[in-house]
Amino acid sequence: MTREEALDWIQQVDGRLYQNPKKTNEHDEWVAVIQTPPAIRRRGKVIIGIGNTLQQATTIAEQEWNDLFDELSGIH
Repeated sequence: MTREEALDWIQQVDGRLYQNPKKTNEHDEWVAVIQTPPAIRRRGKVIIGIGNTLQQATTIAEQEWNDLFDELSGIH
């Protein structure tokens, strides 16, 4: 996933990205936070992806997002 793709996906799902202002090593630490929409009889869930780069944090969050929706698709 490129930086642009990561930013586009975060925007599509109305997510937020946060960067650790205190760099503990040569890598910036990023957090992607996304809330899934509620489903019938289910509350929305908060997904948090943590990574050394914006792309890594977003990829982790996107994978969990996809896993949750795959699970919901199997229920319906």
